[in-house]
Amino acid sequence: MIKAIIVDMGGVYFSDGTTIAIERICKLAKAPKDEVHSLFRGLDSPGNLFRRGMLTPKKFWAVVAKRLKLNKDQIAQVRDLWYSSYKPMPGMKSLVARLRKRHRMIVFSVI
Repeated sequence: MIKAIIVDMGGVYFSDGTTIAIERICKLAKAPKDEVHSLFRGLDSPGNLFRRGMLTPKKFWAVVAKRLKLNKDQIAQVRDLWYSSYKPMPGMKSLVARLRKRHRMIVFSVI
């Protein structure tokens, strides 16, 4: 008997939005890829600390603004761009909807 189905969010349910966003942020901020990457990726990156709840949103976006030399409007654009870069993988939305009818679903993310 199946008691629950567990689905990982990053790379399973959703695309790797951060990788997609990094490319787009580089263009928007006119910043080198390694600089943007160091903000959003890596174990000790501000982005990872933010995702783990170790940096407040205010502090995280202040760090991004300072390092990329962006104003408030540009930071709002970067934030929207990053968050909107996560898209469900093809077929996942309908698969999970079908599974939810008969099974308990658990969705998680390993950071």
